[in-house]
Amino acid sequence: MVSESRRRIEVAACELLARHGYHGFGLKALSDAAGLPYGSIYHHFPGGKEEIAVAAITGSGTLTGRMIRQAPTDVFATTKTLFDFMVRQLADSAWDEGCPIGTPALDGGSDAMAVREACATAFEAMEQAFAGLLAELGLSAQDAGELATTVVAAYEGATLLARVRRSEGPLHTVAAAMERLIRVTFTEAGLLNTEADTGPSGTGSSDIDMGMPAPEIPVEARIEAAAAAEGASEIFGEQGDSLGSG
Repeated sequence: MVSESRRRIEVAACELLARHGYHGFGLKALSDAAGLPYGSIYHHFPGGKEEIAVAAITGSGTLTGRMIRQAPTDVFATTKTLFDFMVRQLADSAWDEGCPIGTPALDGGSDAMAVREACATAFEAMEQAFAGLLAELGLSAQDAGELATTVVAAYEGATLLARVRRSEGPLHTVAAAMERLIRVTFTEAGLLNTEADTGPSGTGSSDIDMGMPAPEIPVEARIEAAAAAEGASEIFGEQGDSLGSG
C-alpha cells in the first residue's frame, strides 16, 4: 500500500512538473507543496529529485492510459474529453499548469536519461490505450497505432501552444481537427456510416467523462502522479474529495 506521505509527495510533484518542468522544481518547493518536512522527501525517495520525477511521470501515464481504456467506446467523446480536460486545467491555473508528462519532457529529457525514459514510457501508455480503443472499434493495428500517435502528439502540441498564447483556442482547433481525422480514417476503413450523425462506438454510455477526470473533480489530474502501478485506484478514490482543483 502506498503511504499517505508518499502519495502527497507524488501528487505535489505532478503539479510542479506540469507547471515548471523537471529543472524548474526543487525539493524545498516540493516539501512546501506536499506539506511535509524536507527529510520526509528523502525518506520516501532516497534517489531524490530524479526518482520523484520518474515516479510522478510514470504514474501520470499509467493512470491516463487506464482511464482511456476504461472509457466508453465512443472515440469522439473520449477525444473531446481529453482536450476539454486540458482546457479546464490551463484556464483554472492561469495558463501555468500544463501536462505533467509533456512539460518535463521538454526540459528534462535531454540530460536526465531516467526522466526521458519515463516520459517516453508515459506517452507510450497513452498511445497504446487510445490505439486499443480504436482497434476495438475495428481499425487495423497499424491504422490504430498511427492515429493514436497523431492524437497524442496533437494533444501535446496544442497544450504547449495554448499555454504560450494563454488561449484555449489551439486546443479547440486541434480537437476539431482530430475529430475530422478520426471520421475520415473510419470512413476510409468502411467503419463509419456517413449518412448517420454518429461516430464509431461500441456500448456507449452517458458517463463520457470517465475517459478523463470529471469536470467537477479536476484535481484528479494531479492524482495522476500517484498512479504508479499498485494502489492507483485507491489513490484515485481517496484523494479526489480532499484536494483543490487541477
